[in-house]
Amino acid sequence: MNKFVILTEIRTGYKWLASLICSHPKAFSFGEIFGSVRGVRQSSMFTQPLTAIKEKEDPVIWLKGNVEKWAMEKKLDVVGFKVNYVDGKYNENWDSLWKYIKSDFKIIHLTRNNLLDRALSELLASKEKNWSTHDYKAKIHIEPNHLLRIMHRSEWWQKEFRKKFKGMFELTYEEMMYNPEKLLEMQGFLGLEPQVLGSHHKKQRQFKQSHYIKNYGEISGMIREYFPCYKYMLDDPQIKM
Repeated sequence: MNKFVILTEIRTGYKWLASLICSHPKAFSFGEIFGSVRGVRQSSMFTQPLTAIKEKEDPVIWLKGNVEKWAMEKKLDVVGFKVNYVDGKYNENWDSLWKYIKSDFKIIHLTRNNLLDRALSELLASKEKNWSTHDYKAKIHIEPNHLLRIMHRSEWWQKEFRKKFKGMFELTYEEMMYNPEKLLEMQGFLGLEPQVLGSHHKKQRQFKQSHYIKNYGEISGMIREYFPCYKYMLDDPQIKM
């Protein structure tokens, strides 16, 4: 049985990817089972009869005795879960998690090319306390420097983890949306017989960036003038979502 992790950060499309993987009859993906909040860890079992890991438990022993044992009983070929860049970093009892991932797991590195969209999703979800699948309703003012810090943090995390983990399968949110061949390639990477995957997952953001960002003129002007490398991330004003 092959094991994998979806290595990523929040608001990058992991639930969509997990639902696609779960549509394969021989695979299953859990969610944020090593998140910092126990309630999140338990809900990340996705209705499966497993109890979330406790802060003082050894992650390797817990994975082998719960997730991996469950998957073998289900006769799955592939099982995995999501891990954020920061998961386990502040719990010394979970120090062995990253070593185990590096030695025993295939890694799907899920990123989002449009860092502005990802940051906007994070800020909207945080504002509304809406981390599920409900449409975003809020309109927010974003401090330009704060936005840049969030986007630079994403770039730094991606760069650092590419150094730490070689041989990852690189997958972007945009490829999931527009390149079905990439999903077939991903299945081969996991050791699955490739097939067309499906999902009922729904986008939370239904409108253009300017609909949600009160000071969109300020943000877009800053990017166009001072950070043209990010200009492609701005919504085309002619495109209707």
